Amino acid sequence: MEFFDDKVESLTGYKADDFYSKRLKWSDLIVEEDLETVREDFVEALKADKSYVREYRTKTRAGDILWIQDRGQIICNDVGEVDYVSGAFFDITDRKMAEEALRQSERELRLLSTQLLAVQEQERGRIARELHDGIGQSLSAIKFRVEDALGQMGKNLAESSVNSLNSLIPVIQSTVEEVRRITMDLRPATLDDLGILATIAWFCREFQETYANVKIEKEIGIAETDIPESLKTVIFRVVQEALNNVAKHSGAESVTIFLTKRDDTIELTIEDNGRGFDLEEALDIDVSKRGFGLGSMKERTELSGGSFSLESVRREGTTVMASWPG
Repeated sequence: MEFFDDKVESLTGYKADDFYSKRLKWSDLIVEEDLETVREDFVEALKADKSYVREYRTKTRAGDILWIQDRGQIICNDVGEVDYVSGAFFDITDRKMAEEALRQSERELRLLSTQLLAVQEQERGRIARELHDGIGQSLSAIKFRVEDALGQMGKNLAESSVNSLNSLIPVIQSTVEEVRRITMDLRPATLDDLGILATIAWFCREFQETYANVKIEKEIGIAETDIPESLKTVIFRVVQEALNNVAKHSGAESVTIFLTKRDDTIELTIEDNGRGFDLEEALDIDVSKRGFGLGSMKERTELSGGSFSLESVRREGTTVMASWPG
């Protein structure tokens, strides 16, 4: 091996003479775990255009680890045998350290986001239970007592007073139903008690009662036991957000929900025949104005180890797709 300058010594701590005298080979410096890949890259270059760019770790004389980018051109003789290799080495340690620091930051951010979502679900569940067990039961008790009091007072109470008390009953009942709706939106009890399939069925019924002009079809090709507990909340939130978007924006008349298991993959697809939208335009909108819907579905899916995609065409509808290893 021949070097055109003395930078090899400042790079590795070894003198150029160590290599010229063949007491040391460049491959001796390469970290053992990287050697096989380095050799494979050389062989692949021989089969192709004889050039390569390799990145691998080396050990300096002081025992430090350096990342090297090795750019080379293999020169062969007339019979196709390797004559020599011309190339250059670049110290890319700083770049690699920066990349690793970025990856570590991303891992920490993903962990934090996962923990925040978990805490959010726990808090939703806590508030839902308090609403149900506290305010919900208190309102039901008030309604019962008013009705009971009216029954006991009978004709001894002035008609105006009776009418006034009677008018309270539908107000109380409406408030009870609103508390129940908020409770179920926060964290459906069916999700914990009956599972995701029953919860999807319940949510679709509730949705159609509110939006009678939207027809929902479900195609379920998976058993409850095939869905990991960790995914049930994620799947429900994606379905919930997708249908909320249908109600708010799409103007769709028909929605189909597919939940299946295929080739060890759990697949969730929500298709609507609404007005659709231009994906590029939607993504160009400032994040603060775009809302949380699309971002929330994507974030929940990817943080749970899945992949998320969205297809939409104006006047042709929108398809939301999420999948996870099963």
